[in-house]
Amino acid sequence: MIALVRLALALFAFIAITLDPPLHFNKSALTYNIAIVYLLFSLGNIFMIALWPTTTQHQIGVHVVDIICACLQIYLNHGSNSPFFILFIFILMSATLQWDWRGALSTTALLVCIFVAVLLGEARTLSEGFGGLNLSPVILRPTNLVVAGIMLGYVGLFQERSRMRLAKLVAWPGPDHEQNASAPLASALRHAAGIMGVPRLLLIWEQPDEPFRNIVLWSVHDIQHMQESHDRFGTIVSKSMAGKCFFYLSKARKVDSDRLIDEDLRQSFSIRSALTAPFQLPLCSGRIFLLDLPGEGGRDALVLAELIAIRLGVDLEHHLLRSEREVAAALTERARLALDLHDGVLQGLAAADIHLKLSLSRSNTESVDHVARTRQVLANEQQRVRAFVEATRLGTKTHLKRVNLDDNIRRLVGKLSAQWDCDFDVTIEPPNLHATEHLLHNVYYILDEALSNAVRHGKASHVDVSVRSEDNYLFIMIRDNGVGLPELRGSYSSDELAAQNIGPHSLRARAMELGGFLTLETSSSGVELNFEIPM
Repeated sequence: MIALVRLALALFAFIAITLDPPLHFNKSALTYNIAIVYLLFSLGNIFMIALWPTTTQHQIGVHVVDIICACLQIYLNHGSNSPFFILFIFILMSATLQWDWRGALSTTALLVCIFVAVLLGEARTLSEGFGGLNLSPVILRPTNLVVAGIMLGYVGLFQERSRMRLAKLVAWPGPDHEQNASAPLASALRHAAGIMGVPRLLLIWEQPDEPFRNIVLWSVHDIQHMQESHDRFGTIVSKSMAGKCFFYLSKARKVDSDRLIDEDLRQSFSIRSALTAPFQLPLCSGRIFLLDLPGEGGRDALVLAELIAIRLGVDLEHHLLRSEREVAAALTERARLALDLHDGVLQGLAAADIHLKLSLSRSNTESVDHVARTRQVLANEQQRVRAFVEATRLGTKTHLKRVNLDDNIRRLVGKLSAQWDCDFDVTIEPPNLHATEHLLHNVYYILDEALSNAVRHGKASHVDVSVRSEDNYLFIMIRDNGVGLPELRGSYSSDELAAQNIGPHSLRARAMELGGFLTLETSSSGVELNFEIPM
């Protein structure tokens, strides 16, 4: 585009000099030659751009030629009064488009200096000096150059800022798949906040089959993940603005009949100013709020907010699809494991039970009780394996089924007490606590492993078990009166246990798989395990 404008101006200069209008242009050979050279140069530049990619050196060279040709035409044709002054404005625009505000301001300074030099040259040729010059172009034209340079500098600054924002948008980090979080978007939210220059960012979304809304509040200090009921915050924004991107300012005129943002949402997150945009995808839909805006960014900010909302929606979609794929892979492996258990371990347990039954009929009185208890342990394991196989055959529906944790945990602890000949005290709050079958399955293995370790390795004779639910989290405490862990004393978090590769590895891995963590405290008087698991 710049090359075409340059060609048009060069053609105008050549025609104007050739036709010699009433302006009485200098028709010397030098003037003709300059006009012809500039015309040919402009035409050749178009072909060069079409055939080869432009470089910085090429742009600078063309810019220098523009300035030289324009200055010569102005100097040779009426100096400060020359109509070719329009070439200076074109040069400013060209510099702005190529080098943003730096090109505009530096070229303005150079052209003003050149124009002043032209004035000084004219003054020397006049007997009256500066008094013989026409003051109108002497004052107005440098002023026009400065004003045009400042305005184009602002345009160049805006252009550079937009280009940088788009470059940041292209460098989008995507979801943090390595993070064990319900919405691994910390890096993406931080990146979005950096693009828009906001200190806080609120993301709300929901999934078609979920009875709640997911909420993530990011700030420069931390990130919070929350879940609220699907009717909390109503429609989030007014129905008329549900599919639109818009600015919100609390100081603006109040809308009585059609409030832009839900009142509860505004108060819960202290929303005073925001730029918000929606996203709608097959697996999730929601809205992003860029909070505490430093000022309205106009149409450009609205477009960027829409792009950021869509990009975050795509990241969520990818995360959900990845999770579904992982669940499908886990179920496939679980089905294979169930088949192996049914065809291998279960049959082996049945054979062992038969042999024990035969041994029981031949045993003396002292060993009868031990054999009977061993048979009971095997029967319990057979029952557990069958339950696992049956649950796998039914698929994921059993995982979502809600069961009574209170009854099942007490039943399990009773069996373990008889199995390990150890006293157990159980506390469950609130009474009749319910959770999913999936959570019960994992709690079963946590208690089984922890109580087994307490008796076998810790030599414990008494174990306290506490299970309580609070704020959608399940807290499990297991404390024994054993000898503790050898050569290990003090309190350790999950990260510390993992870093030092110590402690109950399987219990720590199961807690992490459930999205929770384990804290271990050991001393010579026993071990205390604390689990915090999301429900």
